[in-house]
Parts: sequence; C-alpha cells; structure tokens
Amino acid sequence: MISGGKPLGFPLYITGSCLNALGANAKKNEIIVGSKKYLAQKKIKLKDLNILCKTDELDKQILVKVRSTGKLLKANIDLNKDKACIELLEDEYGISPGQACVFYSKNKLGYKVLGGGWLSLIHISEPTRLLSIGCGGVWVKKKRGGGGGGGG
Repeated sequence: MISGGKPLGFPLYITGSCLNALGANAKKNEIIVGSKKYLAQKKIKLKDLNILCKTDELDKQILVKVRSTGKLLKANIDLNKDKACIELLEDEYGISPGQACVFYSKNKLGYKVLGGGWLSLIHISEPTRLLSIGCGGVWVKKKRGGGGGGGG
C-alpha cells in the first residue's frame, strides 16, 4: 500500500514501457501511473504552517526546500491562514504528500528560515494510465481515449 510521506516515483514495467507511480486511490484499489514527465511538480499545497517571520517577507520570491535532502528552489507563496499554495519556478521530482517544505530568504549574511509546513496536495497533470489491482491480477487501462490492456 502507498501512504502519505512515501515517494510515489517507483517505476513499473508494463507492456514494454516504463511507468512511474504518481498517486493512489485506496478506496478504488487503484494506482495512477504515467511517464516520468508527470512526476515533475510546479504547484504544491501545504498545511499546518509555522511562520517565523513577518508575513510581508513572504510577498516576494522566496526559496523553498522540500525534504531535508532537497535542493533550494525559487518559489512564490500564497498564504491563507494555516495553509499555503506554493508555485515552484522550476520542476521538482519525487515529492509527495506528508513531506516537509521549509521557506528561506537569502541575504549577504546567508540563509534565513522563514517558516514551513507539510505537503498536503500535489498536482498530477494528465496521467496516461490507471492500474487497478485486484484478486484477479493487475489491469492496465488507458486513462483517456478508451483502449485498454488486460491482466490475469
């Protein structure tokens, strides 16, 4: 089972092509998969914010880091009480709900932590396939335009 906080980018090799897990729907017993390009994130939503600065410091472009091992990314932030919408100005791969995101600014003295929060939602753009895993095996079907494949 895939749960919050665990990366969803592991590859699946089905019908001769490599697909990456992009998300899951436990209620429907489905895994949403697509090519690597769909792992790229530009918009993320955060919850449970902890702001350590004056909010006007977040009105300009800031730096964010997703995961402690992530790289610093230029971003814009839109605050709404204890939630935020982050627009990344460059693609980031391998992020998923449950991970931490920290905000920074930079000046001549170095980096200043402005605050942070927890990823609550990521945007998946147009996955190509849907996997449905059941007792009868794995079924792969096209997400758009019909067609399909079978499993056992």
